[in-house]
Amino acid sequence: MASLKEFQPKLSELFINDLSAYNTSHEIDFISTAFQKCEDISIDYAVLEHAKNVSVVLSDFDWSDLGTWGSLIDHLSKDNFGNAVVGKNVFLFNSENCLVNISPNKLVLLDGLKDYIVVESNNMFMVLKSENEQKLKEYLNAINKVANH
Repeated sequence: MASLKEFQPKLSELFINDLSAYNTSHEIDFISTAFQKCEDISIDYAVLEHAKNVSVVLSDFDWSDLGTWGSLIDHLSKDNFGNAVVGKNVFLFNSENCLVNISPNKLVLLDGLKDYIVVESNNMFMVLKSENEQKLKEYLNAINKVANH
């Protein structure tokens, strides 16, 4: 937190200057609002490359950067059709190789999807072809332009 404050004071202001929302029912809204306002920068570039108390150790182990939905599917259990589902009430028919992440209180029926990412979170819903995942940032920027005008 000290390094964040030193190297990224604006991010520090957004995320750690007021810690009262953490571990409360307001935490998700607080974090969501902070992320909407913050600069789009990775923590390694923003802080770790500048901090003097960080070391790098050569090692050999499996690593997956869970920064994409596609990388998450590799870490979830799958059904016989390669579908990975997070959510209690998700029903897939004639669908394969999909990642589905739905709030537990939602009932979802999906039919005929192949290689899709389906995500519902924070009042948003996304259905995206897996092959277009790298375009997600571009799509979100386009949506933000429309929403802010």
